[in-house]
Amino acid sequence: MHIARDAMSRIRLAWPNWYINSSGVETGTGSTMSIEASVEYPQGVFTRVPFPTGLTGSIPSGETLWSNWFSVNIPAGATFWTRAFVQNTQGVVSLVMASHHADDGREIGTSLINKVDGGTIAAPSTANEYGPCAIVGLTKRPTHALIGDSRTVGSNDTQDATGDTGILARTIGENDAYINLGCGGDQLARFMDSHTRRKELIDLCSHVHIAYGTNDLGTGSAEAADLAALFEAARTTLHAGTHAPNRRYYAYTVAPRSTSTDAWATTGNQTTLFNNARREAFNDLVRAGLTGFNDFFDVASVEETSEGSGIWNAPGWTTDGVHETQLAALAIKTSTIIDVSAWSGWTP
Repeated sequence: MHIARDAMSRIRLAWPNWYINSSGVETGTGSTMSIEASVEYPQGVFTRVPFPTGLTGSIPSGETLWSNWFSVNIPAGATFWTRAFVQNTQGVVSLVMASHHADDGREIGTSLINKVDGGTIAAPSTANEYGPCAIVGLTKRPTHALIGDSRTVGSNDTQDATGDTGILARTIGENDAYINLGCGGDQLARFMDSHTRRKELIDLCSHVHIAYGTNDLGTGSAEAADLAALFEAARTTLHAGTHAPNRRYYAYTVAPRSTSTDAWATTGNQTTLFNNARREAFNDLVRAGLTGFNDFFDVASVEETSEGSGIWNAPGWTTDGVHETQLAALAIKTSTIIDVSAWSGWTP
């Protein structure tokens, strides 16, 4: 399920045969993937996606396949759907999402019926699905690349009618198109070492949001100043070769990490983790302003009991001391701490 954030008349879609492995490396499946695909709009009406080789495309391992441009007529604000029938002897790439949307479906097997042109697809048993990694049309509106870890994915969030999950998409997706490139367990240091395929997608966007840090400061060994320098280096790297010289960049503060003796039902039974001093030192650097960034959004100030406390608001804001629940993600949205007016005056 997708929602058009501008009227769409001609589009093209990008389809991946790569994934990010447990070491944060962009990795191919090891085998070429074949694909047939369609766009469904209105419901029950299917438009085949054309590829350079015809209605069946071929995606080499480790590559992204772009469809040809083709015509559709989808008004702004409309819900539409994509379908794909993919075959790969080494297995199928999964988009690991917070939870699947009620409209989503997935079937996996060795003798499936091709339902690109219609038919009921079973609901997925998990939040692992396959779909396009970009849907691109022509627009003069802001478009956003969201990069970060599981908090960007929204790993503890639950999908609703919007299809948006995570600390960024909940706010940004209400009005603007975005590509959510969050990856659970990822670190900015790892992203810097392996980001070729993701940069191709980021280059499509006019606004870049960098929300790494939880793992760099937690399971990783980064110090606050090192991570701040890495943010600035990432901005320089991502801006290199961009076709949008007036692109804007935004940094985010890092949420608290804590343990709890009552499943985070209260604040008093929480204990902040060892990295809190480094986390707060990094957040202070973000609040002071990082070189090359147009603005920052202090989401941590909404989530913790007081600035630097390392203690989550309670009850219901987290269930593991690391990830935001839907309640917390929606609280960030309603707080307006992510100020959408920051890009309201942007022009292409």
